[in-house]
Amino acid sequence: MVKPLAGYVLIEREKEKEIGGIEITYDPNKNHTECLIGKVLDVGSNLESPNSMRAILNCQVKKGDKVIYKQFGGRHLIREEGKEYELIEFDNLVGVIK
Repeated sequence: MVKPLAGYVLIEREKEKEIGGIEITYDPNKNHTECLIGKVLDVGSNLESPNSMRAILNCQVKKGDKVIYKQFGGRHLIREEGKEYELIEFDNLVGVIK
């Protein structure tokens, strides 16, 4: 299994488009992109900003969380033993489903 580095989360994408009565939709006529749903398998360490202010980007999710993330952005597809996983940058996560 892949261990995410600083600033990344390892996610197993889910095929469903509705979670607990919340429907995740996409309308190409509107000015937005589709969101995807997945389960967090592992979380990389916090990311320190390269600028002189030394800001730290903390990950706000933990292993086991069900998350919504952007379709387009810093995603990297990984295939292992017939399953697909994605490495997602922290800032491409948009919500946690409770």
